[in-house]
Amino acid sequence: MKKPMVSSALVLFAALALCPRPAWAQDGTPDDDPQATGTSGTGDPQVVRKATSATQQFVRKFHIGGFVGTGLDPELIEFGGHALWGPYFKNSLYFRPGVDVGIGELTTLFAGNFDLLYRFPEAAQTRWTPYVGGGFNYTMTHKSFATEEELGNDVNPTTRTTTVTSSTGTMIQTTTTENFDFNKTKWEAAANAIVGARSRHGVFVEMRASVFGASVVKVLAGFDF
Repeated sequence: MKKPMVSSALVLFAALALCPRPAWAQDGTPDDDPQATGTSGTGDPQVVRKATSATQQFVRKFHIGGFVGTGLDPELIEFGGHALWGPYFKNSLYFRPGVDVGIGELTTLFAGNFDLLYRFPEAAQTRWTPYVGGGFNYTMTHKSFATEEELGNDVNPTTRTTTVTSSTGTMIQTTTTENFDFNKTKWEAAANAIVGARSRHGVFVEMRASVFGASVVKVLAGFDF
């Protein structure tokens, strides 16, 4: 009786030895664990913090700001951004380069602005500080069409002649006159005149008018960091 029992025990031991271990028992090495190496799938947190800090310092150093508004003549939706450098000369004068884009039903505008702003020092302690300014801009204006008045009396309108043959063999010519110039784009330089007010927290409202070139009147509101 003992011999069959010993044989059965040996067979059972061999079967257990040949069976694969379950997955939960196959422990990985410490190098396979992302938490053990101090890294994760989203990147190194220290690198992310440094990049965020550098961006914040750049924005605050140059006082990067943005704005939205509307153009009154022509009617446009305006948005853009700028930097604010200064102050110079007793905390009153600032240089503000920037760009803005205007989108309308018939007109698209892209402008680069280079303005000087003067803040009234006696109002620096108030909640809102008024300012005035001026400068120049270089503007690209694209219009979907131009009227006959815009083309001018000295410009000949475009004529188109169409020839059609009738069923009787007669040649019929039709001449049409086009007083519209599609896909019209102009580059113009203009002067800016600015009046506005800025709060202690960086919010500002202003009216800007461009004259002696691409004439546009804008009412804007924005924020400076």
